[in-house]
Amino acid sequence: MGDQRNTRYPGDVGLAQDRILVPNWRNLTLTQGVRPTASHDLPGATMARLIRNSQGQYARRSVPGRWGVYKGEITVNGSRLMGYIARPPRARVPATDAGTERSIFVNSKGKVKSPTRVVNLGRPRILLVSIPKAEYRPILQDPFEAAVASARRNVADLMASQLAENIRHQGYSPSGRLETIIGQMQAASARGEYKQGGRACPGAVPS
Repeated sequence: MGDQRNTRYPGDVGLAQDRILVPNWRNLTLTQGVRPTASHDLPGATMARLIRNSQGQYARRSVPGRWGVYKGEITVNGSRLMGYIARPPRARVPATDAGTERSIFVNSKGKVKSPTRVVNLGRPRILLVSIPKAEYRPILQDPFEAAVASARRNVADLMASQLAENIRHQGYSPSGRLETIIGQMQAASARGEYKQGGRACPGAVPS
C-alpha cells in the first residue's frame, strides 16, 4: 500500500531476525519438488529440512530426483550474498566424456579398462538468497482505490434494494404505508393532538 516503495527489514518480513530469505520458486520446484502454498510461502517444515541438508543431515530414505543442498556465497547482480544452493547429482562417466585424452588400458588382470571421472550432471542452482532488506512496490494501492470507488457507486443501489426487501417482508407497499401515516397524522390533527407544521402534543385537549 502507499504511493511509493516500502522497505522492510528482518523481523518485519518472515520469522528470521537477522535476514530475509528470498526464494527462487523455479529452482525449488526443479531440484526439490517444492511449490509455493496458497499464501505464496514455503510448505511447512521445508525450511528446516533445507537447513539440515545444508549441514549434511539427510533422511535415510531419500526422495528420488531431489538434489543435495549446501550453504554458501553466491553472486547476485554483482553482490556477494549468502544463500542455500542446490547441488546437482553426480555420476561417473568415461574420462574421455569428461574432456581428458587418456586412452583405454589393460589392468594387471588382463581386463580392458577405461578411465572414469565423477562429474556434476548439471549446475548448482540458487534456492534461497539472504538479503539485508526488501523493497516492495505498492501494487495493491490502485486495486484498493478501485474497489472503494466501486463500493461507493453501488452503495445507494444496495441500500435501496435492502429497503425494498424490508418493506416487502412487512407485507405492504411503500405507497400504502405512506397513506396510512398521512391518515394517522390528519386524525391526530383533528383531535388536536398534532399541529401541522409543528409537533405532536400527546394528551392535548382541543380548545
